[in-house]
Amino acid sequence: PYTSPLLDRMDDRPATVCVHCVHSMWSKSRHDLRCYCRLMYAVVWSNREPTNLIECDGHLLQTQP
Repeated sequence: PYTSPLLDRMDDRPATVCVHCVHSMWSKSRHDLRCYCRLMYAVVWSNREPTNLIECDGHLLQTQP
């Protein structure tokens, strides 16, 4: 399964389904780790508000070539 290259370099991964989603866009600063969903147009996870999604249909959708 897909894993974010940014998260691959981290020891502790967040407990969210977004870790393995190709539609997630992870970003990290000195104090923040965030996941932006390119399907929902929203930040769906951050270390300040760690919403641990356990299911999502986004991984079933294919991206355009």
